[in-house]
Amino acid sequence: MSPGLLPHRRDLASDHHITCHDHIPESTEVALEVKAGGVAFFNLNVPHCTKRNATPNSRAAVAYHFVRSDFFRDRAFPLPEEADWKTPVVSGPQSSGGVNEYGLSCDTFERDAEAVLARI
Repeated sequence: MSPGLLPHRRDLASDHHITCHDHIPESTEVALEVKAGGVAFFNLNVPHCTKRNATPNSRAAVAYHFVRSDFFRDRAFPLPEEADWKTPVVSGPQSSGGVNEYGLSCDTFERDAEAVLARI
């Protein structure tokens, strides 16, 4: 085990999550409220979770996991029949710039970054 890496176990309340909750005192947790339309990014080694939704509104989330294609494994559990499951390849020889996944080029990072930097 790496220094600082917390032991994990399967989260039985989820079909795909693991947890290190047993090793983090709840009193040390820090809440991060993300407003509607907001975004939060976490390094995979930063413990993070969601708590019960105490509002009358539904909540949705999107998770992007960036992994090297030589380490990629197909999803190991079933999804609902109506689920639209895509695994975009964002770099390397198998990357299509979004064409294979979405039918159009989404490979606009360089252009987008230049436009943002031009405004600074």
